[in-house]
Amino acid sequence: MTEGTSLGLPVALEAGIAVFFGWISGLIVLVIESTNVYVCAWCYQTIVVFLPISAMYFFFTSFAWYGNTHLWPFWYIGYGFGVLFFVTWIIMLLLAVINAEKEEFFPLPFIGQWCLAKAEARVSANTF
Repeated sequence: MTEGTSLGLPVALEAGIAVFFGWISGLIVLVIESTNVYVCAWCYQTIVVFLPISAMYFFFTSFAWYGNTHLWPFWYIGYGFGVLFFVTWIIMLLLAVINAEKEEFFPLPFIGQWCLAKAEARVSANTF
């Protein structure tokens, strides 16, 4: 399955790369990919899911550098976001790669349909 993507890679590999490094790889692949709705939809979904989780993780764990003992609850909240990131990452990576053969996009609740619509609009217009 090497046709249908801008890079000429298999759809499963390109979708997996889009999810593998979180929102950073999703953004990079989104900039490069312009012909496959499935890959673009996973890029949008990866960015929308992982960017806020990453931001919350870094926000809460940054309090650790202050060394104040009364800020210890922020550590637990931050590491909770880290666990959420990891579990979500595993699930999204598996869904992106497993469903790639059929190119059957799995929309996450609340954001998935919006991501799919943005991907379809981007591929049809071939713009960012």
